[in-house]
Amino acid sequence: MTDPAAGASSPRPQALSIDDLADFAASDAAEGITFLNEVAARFPDAISFAAGRPHDGFMSLDDIGRDLQTYRSWLQDRGVRDDEARARVLQYGPATGIVNDVIVEHLAKDEGIAVRPDAVLLTNGAAEALWLTLATVLRPERDDLLVVAPNYPGVWGAAESLGLVTRPAPADEDLGRSLESAAQLSFQAGRRPRAVYLSSDSGNPTGVSLTERQRSEVLGVARDLDLVVIEDNPYSLVAGPADRRPSLKELDPDGAVVRLGSFSKTIFPGLRVGYAVADRLVQRSDGTTETLATTMSRLKAMVSVNTSPVAQACVAGRLISNGLSLRHANSAVAQTYRRNRTAMVEALRRRLSDIDGVSWTTPDSGFFLQLDTTFDLGDDELLRSAEEFGVLWTPLRHFYGAHPAPAGMRLSYSFTDPDEIDRGVERLARFLTETSTNTKESHVG
Repeated sequence: MTDPAAGASSPRPQALSIDDLADFAASDAAEGITFLNEVAARFPDAISFAAGRPHDGFMSLDDIGRDLQTYRSWLQDRGVRDDEARARVLQYGPATGIVNDVIVEHLAKDEGIAVRPDAVLLTNGAAEALWLTLATVLRPERDDLLVVAPNYPGVWGAAESLGLVTRPAPADEDLGRSLESAAQLSFQAGRRPRAVYLSSDSGNPTGVSLTERQRSEVLGVARDLDLVVIEDNPYSLVAGPADRRPSLKELDPDGAVVRLGSFSKTIFPGLRVGYAVADRLVQRSDGTTETLATTMSRLKAMVSVNTSPVAQACVAGRLISNGLSLRHANSAVAQTYRRNRTAMVEALRRRLSDIDGVSWTTPDSGFFLQLDTTFDLGDDELLRSAEEFGVLWTPLRHFYGAHPAPAGMRLSYSFTDPDEIDRGVERLARFLTETSTNTKESHVG
């Protein structure tokens, strides 16, 4: 008797329907980031004001070996045997991290933040630190996340991937009232405002830092509503000493602030090492207490096991070789960013001042500024700008998630040099002039 299936090819499985996958697979946030990456890849010769990348003129492959040797010598000076050092750096490590003691000393020196090593969680970039914080602190069925808007696109995507409801709070001068209004929307919906996400220094996309009054208002509202403040601050250590402001974590007496940090901007992005400072105590069901960072590390252990110990060792070596101060180590690159910021603002003033309906922020420091318009600038306009004018930027709508956004764009000046900035702004001026003229003519018609 022959097998009727003998010799027959196995049927191929049907393609998965996007409707059967998680909602985030077809979300605006995921589609938007994919589109921006595709545009950049399609037009490699365009001048890019889109990517928020550090200037690579200060990066060298030779530094990696030196950083590892510095950390190895540091361990030897503290009596760590070579076989122990080898296991620490080359084997799987604890989810919390292996260089927490070095990070703690760095935070105290550069940022005035005093915490114990068990309050620091080393992560795969600040993006993982953000996701872990949201996933640990908020319960989607009842809690809302307030977001000071506009802000980093990743926060909207991370929240959406976790099924969280977000409430934008415009970054007005009266930030306290803005946060209270956003919180009231949560209460009216029968939900609880649980946390607020913001960037305190050199915000993305505005380049503007919170004032002393705004910082005080944020902490006051957090105290009144028992909010967890998630402070993302990746640009403070690439600013000069004159631009230094106390972070919310430094001003926080109650442990309400979870401070997210990254070494991608301050050392180099390929490390993919970030951290969360979360010292608030968590009462466990058995009556014991632990830091929020320790609680978050359990989720990290399930998601990514641990952060690369080799990359952590490179971070520690770089910190140790610079006396634990990245402000000192980054003094030259900070001057480069200030130079580029000045070049960008001056080029905009020279070339865009006569275009109706166009204005821009003046950044304190950091990588970006925000350009506002009275006419729409979305993904279609970006594509036309790349094709016809050879200049890239990021539509402002990507910094508001799925919420309504004003017209405008983010311009990054970190990766370019003054001559390229001037040429790029000249192209941008021609694009904006034509777009503004076409918009006026269509309204008249």
